[in-house]
Amino acid sequence: MPRVAFILPGLGRVQRGAETAFWQIAKHLARFPDMHIQAFGSGYEGPQGVDFCHVPCMGRERFERWPKIPCFRNECYYEELTFVLGMILTALTDCFII
Repeated sequence: MPRVAFILPGLGRVQRGAETAFWQIAKHLARFPDMHIQAFGSGYEGPQGVDFCHVPCMGRERFERWPKIPCFRNECYYEELTFVLGMILTALTDCFII
C-alpha cells in the first residue's frame, strides 16, 4: 500500500496558498482505496480520508519583531525551526505509522 505524507507547518491552522494546494492534492489522493495519506501540521484536523497528526509549533506572527540574522532571515525560518522541533517530539509518540 503506497503511503504519502504531507508535512507543512501551517496545515490545519491557516489557509494560505501552499496549505490549500496540499489539502486539494491530499483529498484527491485519498479517493484511491489503496492509498494511505497522512498529514502533519500545527492545526488540529484535516479533510475526511486524511489521517492528521498535530505537531506543536509557534506561528510566524509571533516572530515578526525578532532579530533578523543570517540563518533566520525572517519569521518563517523561526516558525519552521519550532515545527522541526515539534516533529522530533511527535516522532517520539505513536503518531507516525511506519
